Amino acid sequence: MAEAAPAEEPQQIDPEFPKPDPLTASAADVSAPEAGSAVAYVNVAGGIPDTSTSVVADGFHVTGAAPTFTLTKKNVGFGDATKYSFTATCGEESVTGNFSVKVGPAAGYEYEGKYPKGVADEDAEFRAALRKVQKFSVGKKVADAKEDIWALLKSANPREYDRIAFYWGIKDLRKLLKKLANAKKNNKKSTSFPTKLDDTHCSKIGDKIVLAVATANEAMNVKWSFNGKDIGKLARSMAKGCNKQLVIDAAGAEHNGQWTATVGDDKTCCEVFVRKPAVTLTSGFSDIQASAGEEVTFTATMSSDDGRVKLLKDGIEFGTTDKISVTQEGTKVTCVVHKVNSDDSGFYQIKVNGGSSFAELIVSGAIPAPKPLYQMSVSGDVTVACDLADEKSAGKWFKGGKAVVESDRVVVEADGVSRKLNISAVAAIDAGTYEFRTEGAAKPATSFSVTANDLSTSLGLPQVALSVGDLGITTRGTASFTVAAAEKCALTSEGKEVSFDGGRMKFVQSDASTAMVIENAWATDSGKYDFGDKSIAVAVFDVPTQPGKPVISDLTDETCRVDWTPPKSNGGSAITTYTVQRKRKGESTWVSVGEAKLHNYLARRLVDGQSYQVRVIANSAIGAGEPSDVSEPFTPLAPSGPVTSLRAGKQTDTAVELKWNIPEEIGAAGIDGYVVQLQILPGGLRDADPAAATEEGWKEAVAGHVDPAESAVNLVRLTTGKNYMFRMSAKNQAGASSWATLGPVCCASSVEDPKILLPRNLKKALKINVNDKIHVNVPFQGAPKPKVTWTKLVEVWPEPIPAAEEGVRTTGDSSVIFVRNATRAETGTYKINVEVQDLSASATIDVAVVDVPSKPRKLQIVETIGTSVQLKWEAPTDNGNLDILGYSVDKRDKRSGPDSEWYVVYDKVRHCNANIDELILGNDYQFRVRAINEVGAGEGTATKEFATIVKETTTYVKPAYPEMNFDINPEFTTALNSRKIMLGYSGTITCALKASPRPKIRWFKNKMEIIDNPKYKMSWGQGIIQLEIRRARLSDAGTYTVQAENELGTVTQSCEVSVREAANFENSTEIIYSTWQPTTTTSTELMTTSSIATTTTSIISTIGTETTSTTFPLFDTDTTTVENDQGAAGIHQYAPGDQITMMPYGNDNVESYGPVAGAYGDPHFMVRSEHGEPICFDYNPLLASRTMMLLTDPRAFLTVLAKTEERGDTGRLFMTEISIMTPLAQIIKINSEGVFVNDKIVSEVGSRNGILVYSDLTFKTTWAKDGNHEHTNIEIENGPVFLVKGNLKRESLSFAITDATGISRKAKGIIGRFIADDSYVVHKSNDDPLLGIVQAGKNFAAAESKHYHQEENCWVIDETDALRMLKDV
Repeated sequence: MAEAAPAEEPQQIDPEFPKPDPLTASAADVSAPEAGSAVAYVNVAGGIPDTSTSVVADGFHVTGAAPTFTLTKKNVGFGDATKYSFTATCGEESVTGNFSVKVGPAAGYEYEGKYPKGVADEDAEFRAALRKVQKFSVGKKVADAKEDIWALLKSANPREYDRIAFYWGIKDLRKLLKKLANAKKNNKKSTSFPTKLDDTHCSKIGDKIVLAVATANEAMNVKWSFNGKDIGKLARSMAKGCNKQLVIDAAGAEHNGQWTATVGDDKTCCEVFVRKPAVTLTSGFSDIQASAGEEVTFTATMSSDDGRVKLLKDGIEFGTTDKISVTQEGTKVTCVVHKVNSDDSGFYQIKVNGGSSFAELIVSGAIPAPKPLYQMSVSGDVTVACDLADEKSAGKWFKGGKAVVESDRVVVEADGVSRKLNISAVAAIDAGTYEFRTEGAAKPATSFSVTANDLSTSLGLPQVALSVGDLGITTRGTASFTVAAAEKCALTSEGKEVSFDGGRMKFVQSDASTAMVIENAWATDSGKYDFGDKSIAVAVFDVPTQPGKPVISDLTDETCRVDWTPPKSNGGSAITTYTVQRKRKGESTWVSVGEAKLHNYLARRLVDGQSYQVRVIANSAIGAGEPSDVSEPFTPLAPSGPVTSLRAGKQTDTAVELKWNIPEEIGAAGIDGYVVQLQILPGGLRDADPAAATEEGWKEAVAGHVDPAESAVNLVRLTTGKNYMFRMSAKNQAGASSWATLGPVCCASSVEDPKILLPRNLKKALKINVNDKIHVNVPFQGAPKPKVTWTKLVEVWPEPIPAAEEGVRTTGDSSVIFVRNATRAETGTYKINVEVQDLSASATIDVAVVDVPSKPRKLQIVETIGTSVQLKWEAPTDNGNLDILGYSVDKRDKRSGPDSEWYVVYDKVRHCNANIDELILGNDYQFRVRAINEVGAGEGTATKEFATIVKETTTYVKPAYPEMNFDINPEFTTALNSRKIMLGYSGTITCALKASPRPKIRWFKNKMEIIDNPKYKMSWGQGIIQLEIRRARLSDAGTYTVQAENELGTVTQSCEVSVREAANFENSTEIIYSTWQPTTTTSTELMTTSSIATTTTSIISTIGTETTSTTFPLFDTDTTTVENDQGAAGIHQYAPGDQITMMPYGNDNVESYGPVAGAYGDPHFMVRSEHGEPICFDYNPLLASRTMMLLTDPRAFLTVLAKTEERGDTGRLFMTEISIMTPLAQIIKINSEGVFVNDKIVSEVGSRNGILVYSDLTFKTTWAKDGNHEHTNIEIENGPVFLVKGNLKRESLSFAITDATGISRKAKGIIGRFIADDSYVVHKSNDDPLLGIVQAGKNFAAAESKHYHQEENCWVIDETDALRMLKDV
């Protein structure tokens, strides 16, 4: 059995050499602009790895490598728009592909500003010349005023007469001026015409004219005449009573002249001028392009033949000259420019009073001669011949426009009507255009022929262009010519017999010649024709066909881009250039604007606002083709230039005014309006960045647009304090101008950084008593209107202050925080923050609502030793927001009962312990401790138990002492003190004496013994000897001697007593008081139930060493001493009838008070230093309920304060409370409720208290019979004397210092500022003794010496200057 054949094994593939992918290549279609580069990308894939790949494409430059190759073809044209193929090769494998190239219009022009690059500079002269004849403006809002030639001529400068005459169309202005001069002379007043005619009258054609006069009476008949003749039917007259009228229903040119109204010999005249309608141009000048040497004619037609005409070139007027002739025939005006040259180029303008027209004259070089219709190449001997119509006609041969010069080679022959030019052995020098020109009016030559190489060519025109070469003829389509050989021969073309149609192309042959006749040659007639062994090459070309219709784009006010498509046929010859022509719409004259090689052109030198049309002509070597269709009409327009000088005008917190000037370039489109936009810039008040403005952020600031006649706009309802950017664009039918930008502009009437002007008194902690008003007024600055906020700083978080109606009131320049009844909860730090946009200023004010301290704690009796008790306690839990000044310790006896009075042990102890000594044995004592701060003493804490002072039981054994003698001689232990007593006051002189037995005391005045004199009160007790001098008089001054005598001896002691009198204002004084107006009352009015005597006042003055005074009683002499509850407290009381000296005082708050300029109300002040002249001023606190510091003396520990309140509707302020704190901390307070000492009332309304003494404080209060406070005299021990007086009507107080003793130079305050002798100086003016300067330290103030209330001569300074002098108060 035969074995089966083995199965075929599959082919194995070497894994190290896998089969490669097939080679592929592809490219996408590309587009390119004309004259640009077409770039295609060929992507190659596959092929043998590590084998180079290449790409080839005809006409393209190939760069790059696999996988992407770049194919580039530069300078492509419309003819390059087709499909191209490429081949990609990799090793032995290759593939092909193709792509298409599309060619579009050339790329756009590069612009510089509003024009394509280079145009602005290159056409600058054109633009400048155009501006001289074409001017645009923006209309302004003007009132509709009637024009009057007579009024215009009266006010015009003679240099303006010509302009006026042209504008009004007046040809004979001299005559009109003469009429104007005679009008007033001829129209004089007369008795017959109380109302005469107007001297002149101006009207328009068609207007109604009424000339009116009034005669002296109705019976007078008025005769009207015109230029001395009867009016006829020119007008109609009317009469009504004395009023006569002449009415012209429709004025016309025939009414120009003098109209006269006559009554007897009296007449009145009126010169009437009827203005004709303005003359307009029905057709104007047209643009003209001419060659140098040509004659140019401009023509225009007017609407009327009697109008005045002005002709201008580039804005300069001209008339008829040798160069230019101007003629006017009826309405037609002709301007002829002879033999133009480049200097004649420019704008020619015609003006009439109703319009103008201008056109451009473009003078180019000589127009090149057109190419001959026939061009022939020849060689060997050549004969050019022609026949004349008349053999006698003379003429010459010309070559290239120049006469041919004969030579051995060039010979001219003339035979009858035949003229020949024989050229032997034609050379390159013989090339040119040949023609024969006849002289005179002879008919041109005919039968023009060229004979060369035994072939004769007859041409249809007597002109031919010859060149050296093989015999041939080149001509354009439609041309006719004949080629003939002087023998009978065959006629073939490219070896084939030529077919003739017997019409357009003929074959003519005879025994002696063979000819080919071609009429209206076609391009298909081109080829080589053989006449036997002779041949001639024929080439027939045609001009290009029409290019495509031009399309206009990129239009500006003087340029545009013109695009078109190539002609469908170039006529067999490549197109060399395109000629672009323009004309004005409605005109027929075309002007060439340039040549283009591509299919687009930048047309320049167009006139803004003129409508144009454009056409294009294709040019080839053969000639110019047919013009394209005319483009659609277009008008060069452009947006106007940007507005200039955009700026901000008036600004408020909610509005900004924008102002601008009109654009420098407006254009024919004018301005339809202005677009205004705005946007708010981010950032702060002063750091707004204009670069932060975004295009999306602009918003319309004005709806629509702003009228073009406006030059300002007010933008309202803006946000206060915001920074704005503004931009504006002028808009017209051509579009919008570029933006003019302004900013940043802050919407605010002014911009001022926030600043808080914290008053000096608020820079330290402000202390307010509980239940008093908190009234904190803080001035501030800042603009625009700042935002003011108050916060109270607490440990956790700042708390906002309540709203204005509850606690805060803010005005334009200050903010007030107020609390009507302060509680301790109002204590804290208050922060005021003033914000102006992102800027802010803040300040803090510490407010402490103070009260008396609470009870001391844990009071206990530590121990009792003998008659001493030791106490200990702890400080109170509440110090009343003030430092504890000390503690007062009181005691009382148990036997006095639980409601008995407490007696002071210690006024003030510093520490929380005290030792009480010298207690009475056998008594039980309870003790009370009270804490003291600046407000006063708080509630006390008493010991729960009583301290018992144990009485020792001892038996006293009286010792036996020898009897002693206590007798001693009289001896003064203290000297008798000298004393100065104020006139009218009582004074006491005192000394101490020891003597035993009791001596006899005797008093002497000036060595005269005082015996039983009620003037003096003598006392002696406890070793103290006193003599009281009651109601001192000047006669009481002298040497007082006291004598003590007993049986052991006699001693004496002496002293000097002086009495001072009241001040004299013309000399130095120590008085400083509020301005005073004395009032006069009778003694009966001042009598009260307490028998208070008549009150008067006096002024104490020291002149040298002498003293005078006016004294007056405080009580009736028969009134007894008044006792009261305080007598037991050790208060010294003076008996009624005692005399005291009181200082003068007056109050300006009386009924006669009148307003003072610059003051807001009372109080007023008059101050005088010791050696100075008085100065007067007003002083008003910033707000009502403000405390004034009248006097504070840190050395004397003396303070005087005054509270003020507002009274009535006048806004005037009055002092309602006076507080005085003495050096020993006694506080007296006087108001309408009474007199208080240490917050306890001591003198109620209407009470009688006499003279009261508290420590170093002595005072006496007098109340009027109606219960109102009248005055209080206050004396500080070893210190000054004050007087407080009340006003009955206004419930107000006034204050004066009547004795400044003890007040130091460190005194401050409204009054204390001026106490020192050198506190101020008055510098009087040398020119006017009533004017001067008051100098107080470094402050100066203008002053005037005048009557000021009750002060006759006082240097009055302004309140503002006074405030500056008191700035440290």
